[in-house]
Amino acid sequence: MSPAGRGKDGPAMEVFLVEVEQALARLIRKGFRPEGYDLSLAYDGLMGQSMPRQYRHALVMLAVMDRRC
Repeated sequence: MSPAGRGKDGPAMEVFLVEVEQALARLIRKGFRPEGYDLSLAYDGLMGQSMPRQYRHALVMLAVMDRRC
């Protein structure tokens, strides 16, 4: 389901994703696009720290690694 007033009916909602696994990040982006979301991707923490300051995103998603695994 697309967000109200987004996607086909309006501009895409901007989402920022930080994920070190590039293939997984691209797969997530591919799944979000048809739903009316435009994902910006960062593949490491350093890149992830600077991008949100440069752009305004409606949502920021971080992949969190548990070092106990």
